[in-house]
Amino acid sequence: MMKRINALTIAGTDPSGGAGIQADLKAFSALGAYGTSVITALVAQNTRGVQSVYQIEPAFVAAQLDSVLSDVRIDSVKIGMLANADIVQAVAERLRHYQPPFVVLDTVMLAKSGDPLLAPEAVASIRRELLPQVSLITPNLPEAAALLDCPPADNEQQMREQGRALLAMGCQAVLMKGGHLSEDESPDWLFSRGAEQRFSAPRIATRHTHGTGCTLSAALAALRPRYDDWPQTVRRRRIICSARCSRRTAWRSARASARCTIFMPGGEPTFSRCCGLKRSTPLLILEGRMTMTGMHKLRYTLLGALLAVSAGSFAQQVVTTADLVQQPGYQSSWQQMVKGQARLPAGRVKAAHFDAGGNGQLAGQQYQVGNICKPHDCGNNFLIVAFKADKSQAWGVRVEVEDRPEAVAHPKKYAKYQWLGKPDSNMQALLRQQFENSPDWQ
Repeated sequence: MMKRINALTIAGTDPSGGAGIQADLKAFSALGAYGTSVITALVAQNTRGVQSVYQIEPAFVAAQLDSVLSDVRIDSVKIGMLANADIVQAVAERLRHYQPPFVVLDTVMLAKSGDPLLAPEAVASIRRELLPQVSLITPNLPEAAALLDCPPADNEQQMREQGRALLAMGCQAVLMKGGHLSEDESPDWLFSRGAEQRFSAPRIATRHTHGTGCTLSAALAALRPRYDDWPQTVRRRRIICSARCSRRTAWRSARASARCTIFMPGGEPTFSRCCGLKRSTPLLILEGRMTMTGMHKLRYTLLGALLAVSAGSFAQQVVTTADLVQQPGYQSSWQQMVKGQARLPAGRVKAAHFDAGGNGQLAGQQYQVGNICKPHDCGNNFLIVAFKADKSQAWGVRVEVEDRPEAVAHPKKYAKYQWLGKPDSNMQALLRQQFENSPDWQ
């Protein structure tokens, strides 16, 4: 299991959930990244258009950035709606200070409906303050034309010329999106230092386009830390986003373009593949602390939330910690499992993902199987625990993967295991199943 990617989106909101911060966070989650966010504008919008915009004070945008970047290890940043020049300046200053590894800039200027989302005077600030700092920009043809102060490209040759011109402004790479071309294909062109690459795809005849730009750039931000370069990342992103937007499972609106999302139950199981879970698998999120007292007690101090992912809806139910490991059965079986394990680490265990539905099965016996790890770094060090359905016994495996590039890229080869509760070979296989089914475990 690879190191959990922590992604940050800096953008405006969309109460309909199809674009902006809401769409970005869905894309992050669908691709296995832990999502954080900084809001630049509160936008009253839906698939019909933008009704109102409330721009956040630049100082408060900067304060949000400090809150996230000073506390969470951010692997990748996606920037969307910035609203005005002062917010552009505030974001640029914080990026210079914190230097995140990857920054994807979605040059949001107009909503899909045509409503303006960026003050005209802010375009110059983006050119001057942001372009030299970003890893990749993802303009469509009208946005590229605005950045270059020229007419939009109407063929691929002009599109390539404008892509090269944008690259010369200082960013590391440019992904020119060809959706506005009047051709049967919808080609994208990727420009980086010394390289150009065309990505072709058939044009999808669909109304499900609200939020596609947001989802695309968020997906790139979530995927880039897992791949060697931008060509690999873009290729993987196109497979996911094209598959999702070509399906008829997108949410529909009565009078406007529908919302396209890659976090849709019943659609392409991107979330399932990234997280190694079935669509029906419930997750129990717990906050707690593992201490190294004499009895190796697991102390859970905060509330948990049950997120049931079903074929038709998402449901949340708050449960108290007493409903799980504070119960006498769970507590005694846990203590028996860790008895004598001096190598268990001290310190806080920030979160536990736990299958409260007991989907683990072995020789006809049901087990509740879960993953205990830190929420911002669930990849390298985690603990898989299986409780017998009657809570009389527990087994576990602690998995460690060193935070080295070769180990993160090939965790299966470098992983070290510590077995708890003396599981037999069948139980070991059940525990391994929880992470070895993930496509990231290779």
